[in-house]
Amino acid sequence: MRTLLSFLLLSFYAAAQQPTPTFSANSNLVIVDITVRDKAGKPIEGLKQDDFTVLEDGKPQKVTVFEYQRLTMETEPPPPLSLDDQLKLPDDPKTTITSSTPGHIQFHDKRLLVFFFDFASMGIPEQLRAQDASMDYLKKRITKDDMVAAMLFTGTGAPVVLTDFTDDRDVLATVIKGLPIGEATDLNGLADTDSCTGEDTGAAFVADETEFNIFNTDQKLAAIEQAAKMLASFPEKKALVYFSAGVNKTGVDNQAQLEASINAAVKSNLAIYPVDARGLMADPPGGGASKAASRGTGIFNGSAYNSQRSQINDSQETLFTLAEETGGKAFLDSNDIEAGITQAQEGMSSYYLLGYYSTNNAKDGKYRRITVRMNNKIAGAKIEARPGYYADKVWGKLNSQDKDQQLKEALAAGDPVTELPLALQVD
Repeated sequence: MRTLLSFLLLSFYAAAQQPTPTFSANSNLVIVDITVRDKAGKPIEGLKQDDFTVLEDGKPQKVTVFEYQRLTMETEPPPPLSLDDQLKLPDDPKTTITSSTPGHIQFHDKRLLVFFFDFASMGIPEQLRAQDASMDYLKKRITKDDMVAAMLFTGTGAPVVLTDFTDDRDVLATVIKGLPIGEATDLNGLADTDSCTGEDTGAAFVADETEFNIFNTDQKLAAIEQAAKMLASFPEKKALVYFSAGVNKTGVDNQAQLEASINAAVKSNLAIYPVDARGLMADPPGGGASKAASRGTGIFNGSAYNSQRSQINDSQETLFTLAEETGGKAFLDSNDIEAGITQAQEGMSSYYLLGYYSTNNAKDGKYRRITVRMNNKIAGAKIEARPGYYADKVWGKLNSQDKDQQLKEALAAGDPVTELPLALQVD
């Protein structure tokens, strides 16, 4: 009895000496980039944190991050090369995106551009155009403030990081010249859906591969979502130059993934600038010489041509949606592909970077409206900022499409998240 009592007293004393566990929770940092322009459209500099008031759904928020980014559009000529420079091999690119501390401004007064080459949506001609336009940008358009990263998607898995953000032209030129031209070109078109306007291959039976089209499009959109998550740690404004030949949706079946990609980009403060590498298209009715005629009477009654134009418009409509919902701008129907990169440069003008931790911690998936006001009124001043974002969702708030999408993300993730139940008891 005495031994048991001593054991209990010692256990109680040891428990009393242990530090009290502390549990803390932190909400996601919301980043808002703000451009203030005067009557002439020029950026207004010199404003301070106290000059702005940020509201979320009408409630004031405490600004914890404030920085002004001053960027230029003056091109930077290549540095003169000495004999030693010509004999020196370029440094190996960093093939991972270096994470930044949340709320920490790593790239001061730098324009962050990401070249995203979606080879799964491009044929060989489009891949070559995107490569040539990128090389022309490095030779003629790059500025001293530009930091460029490059990613490649070939249809399977996550996008591959070719190089981290760098201003080294030699590294960028080596990476872009080394693009695997011709890879994943078999995924750029739509599979046969047994439609009467489809291509007549002479086969006795044509399978309906609509499910493959749905999956193929989801993979391309999911690659954009994964790229946005890679860049989420940088609070600075970022532009993703998305080289592709359009992305065809299959009705509303790809809507859940499209919304997930857009939400990931908005939360990461990432503006998407899609560039249609097909350029100005003038396909004859029924397609070019490399494509067989359509089945049935579609070529005679006009349905084949209507289907052809509908597919092109649908693929460009997806690009336009990605740009419009993330604050970017789509570049379509032009053979000057390099101008699409310049368009992203011009969209990344000087801006103020504000960040706050939302006071609303509810994970209901609802839209949060952001309002930015100036405390000191300036005559003719105009504020440009994103209007809001969608909050995260808990499982109970997800609809069927969202649950299917979350399941696909968990299966495809390299490091899937595992939920561990935690039980607490206080005596």
